[in-house]
Amino acid sequence: MKISALYARVSTQGQEKEQTINSQIAEIEAKAKQDGNTVGANLHFIDEGWSGELLARPALDGLRDAIKNKLFEVLYIYDLGRLSRNFLNQLILKNEIEESGIKFISLHDINAENPEGVLAQNVMGLFHEYERIKITERMRRGKLYKAKSGILFGWQAPYGYKYIKGSQLNTGCFKIQEHEAKVIKTIFIWIGDEGMTIRQVIKRLYDLKIMPRKSKKGYWSTSTLSKRLRDETYIGKTYYNKTLSISPKNPRNFSKYKRIKKSSRVMKIKTDWHAIKVPAIIEKDLFDRVQKQLVLNDMLAIRNKKNNYLLSNFIHCACGCTRTGEGISNTQNLYYRCSDRVKRFPLPRVCNNKGVNAPLLDELVWSKLTTLLTQPKLAKRYYEQWVREKQKILNKPNTIQDTVEAKIKDLDQQEKRFLKAYGEGVISFEQYKEQVNEIKLAKTQYMSKLSPSQSNQEQQRAVIIPDFDRMYDKMDTVLDSYSFKKRRIIVQNVVNSITTDGITATLEGNLPLEIVDISTKQNIKYEIEYRYRRIAKCWKKYSF
Repeated sequence: MKISALYARVSTQGQEKEQTINSQIAEIEAKAKQDGNTVGANLHFIDEGWSGELLARPALDGLRDAIKNKLFEVLYIYDLGRLSRNFLNQLILKNEIEESGIKFISLHDINAENPEGVLAQNVMGLFHEYERIKITERMRRGKLYKAKSGILFGWQAPYGYKYIKGSQLNTGCFKIQEHEAKVIKTIFIWIGDEGMTIRQVIKRLYDLKIMPRKSKKGYWSTSTLSKRLRDETYIGKTYYNKTLSISPKNPRNFSKYKRIKKSSRVMKIKTDWHAIKVPAIIEKDLFDRVQKQLVLNDMLAIRNKKNNYLLSNFIHCACGCTRTGEGISNTQNLYYRCSDRVKRFPLPRVCNNKGVNAPLLDELVWSKLTTLLTQPKLAKRYYEQWVREKQKILNKPNTIQDTVEAKIKDLDQQEKRFLKAYGEGVISFEQYKEQVNEIKLAKTQYMSKLSPSQSNQEQQRAVIIPDFDRMYDKMDTVLDSYSFKKRRIIVQNVVNSITTDGITATLEGNLPLEIVDISTKQNIKYEIEYRYRRIAKCWKKYSF
């Protein structure tokens, strides 16, 4: 009797519900028992609802760790497609198993006992990938055919409808849910006739305790409601083939395991859409009025009023949330307000810190920055500190340079040996010339690496502290005359963050330095190329 393990997988939640995973396990355990082996209770590796296209699966990773640690002697699987539907991934996994000396048994594939068996097994593996591609294409064509024929199948019915399966396989229809349809009509009337905004609708729905069908937070989200308001299903026309699944370019989920590889969707051109008639809930006139009102609301939204906020992206509330700029239409005043009220809407806000007058805070911060940036003694102290750190780096042993010099020395010795061999007649002149040319080429390459570093070091060692008093004479006047765009660049380079509770503000930042070519001219500028970012030493807090 040998210690055995099993691996089983189903790719969809539907298969998981149908318990096809249990049939795989039962068949594998029967085979192991027939072979006189027993599968350990802790050696069942099962991935339920995971695509075979993915290699990163929780149970599969557990199996690979067990293989690495040689916790069992025999591995049973239902077929190669359970390991992976990708042929290259199959080869990687099979190689790991074989290198560990573990016997590999597939119930529905050829098990390799000789080179011919290995070839046959690999051919079977290719067929698993081919089968996946054929199944995907067959399903796509079948669904497209049904959609063109006006048949609904496997649809996720939007709020207001329920999907009813047809008497035949993969056919069905939408049935109006009266209580949900009444809510949808009311929402459209609120916006189309009363001119409400989406946020006002969300607040009213929350007050009336009307929740969406699937609600984790207990209230309607802006994105969900916006999607419903633009859905033509409510006027009797739904579409198939509107979107295409793709891998996300900027994923939000950075977890190791993802059940779906193509988790993002992009809209296709409208000519590729296929319309299917469904029962209408609202009239087209009301739908059109809502679309116009949504455009108008978007144009009048406060967020679209472009204002100059000097500290945007840098200012935070004392509660930990960011602060965002907001204009008040009645007074035309601009404020930095805590975003807690936006993130939690329509729930009551937690943070009660006051808003801060944006122009006033911008001017106070700029005044403080101007004061700090026009102190030659402060700049000189940080500059000298930066120079000392640079000198420490330069004085460290240059291991790369030592390695290059050793290589060049070795090549010189080789050249001398070949010259001696030629002088003693051991090699011909042609052989000597060929070898020496190769050596010289290698030396040239190494010398090109060595020379720039030496010259750079000599330049960097020759550091002279500039005349800060003369340089800062007119700095006050220059900074005061800066436009908003230039002031914004200074803030981006100097400020790390600003925190305020509505009464006091704390600024954290660091003094940036740029060293111009020392052989020509010395200067310090506030347009960064090199920043000394030892934050613990450079930044300093100022309260005002």
